[in-house]
Parts: sequence; C-alpha cells; structure tokens
Amino acid sequence: YKISKVYKIYWFPEVGITIIIGIIAVFIAKSSGHEDIATSFDSDMFFSYLLPPIIFSSGFQQNDRAFREAYTEILLFANLGTLISAIVIGYGMFWLGKFNYVYKFSLIECLSFGSMISATDPVSTLAIFAEMRVEPILYAIVLGTSILDDAIAVILFNTFNQFVGKKFDLLY
Repeated sequence: YKISKVYKIYWFPEVGITIIIGIIAVFIAKSSGHEDIATSFDSDMFFSYLLPPIIFSSGFQQNDRAFREAYTEILLFANLGTLISAIVIGYGMFWLGKFNYVYKFSLIECLSFGSMISATDPVSTLAIFAEMRVEPILYAIVLGTSILDDAIAVILFNTFNQFVGKKFDLLY
C-alpha cells in the first residue's frame, strides 16, 4: 500500500514520509533506553528478515507475462551485467590505487566494494516509466534486472568478502 494514497497525503513525497517514520522510530528507541538497537546493524537480520520481504514485494508486483517474455534478457543483464560491473569497478579501483590516485586497497577488497555498489536501484526510473506508461516489457526488464541484480551483488559480495585479509593472487 502507498502511504500517500491511504492517508491522502499528495503534497509530500512518500520517500520523505518513510524517512520521517525512521527518524521517529530511532528517537523512540533512543528515548526508551534501547540505544543499541538504534545504533547497531546486524547484517544477518537484514539479509534474513528485512531484505526477503522487499524482494518478494517487488516480485509480487511484477507483471508475470512480461517477466516471462523477457526472462532471458533479465537474466543476462542481471547476471552478466552485475558481474562485469563488479569486476570493472573492482579492478579500476585497484589500479587507481596502484598509481596512487586513490587509497590503496587489496584487489579482493576492491572487488568486494565493486560487487557492493554494482547493483542498480532504478526507483526513479521505474516511477517515470509508470507515469509515462511505457511498454510492459521494458518495465519488466528494468524491474526484473533490478530485483535479480541485488541478489547477484549479495552473492558476489559474500564470495569476495570471504577472501578479504587472506593471501590471494588474482591476475595482478
């Protein structure tokens, strides 16, 4: 459900309402003596309890027919696109560090970072697509790629992150 539609608040962006709700939740947690809840982050809780409903909700709202028609393109863009992006960003950052343009990190740390930021989040693009009523197949490709590349980025990050701090030579 859209908060703005339920409460008929059209003059304030929904993202702003969500931020305000988050600020209020942190204030309540801090004022009730549970400051550790407001300032700590448990990645296991995020990946196990917070992320799955978000992905499920996105997938549930997806147009099934358009998704099935564009399945090959979605998988290609999500898998190869995210992998190529992570590698290009990781190696680019590594070589920039080698030439002292940025702080020097190990290759595996750079690949972890590249995988972390390689997932796309086209929220504004999808909002514009919805307003413009673009072809359902285009909307399905962008949304499907967005959903799947988040999962691919998490897998890549966890894979690369297992090697951080260990002696590991990978083409450098």
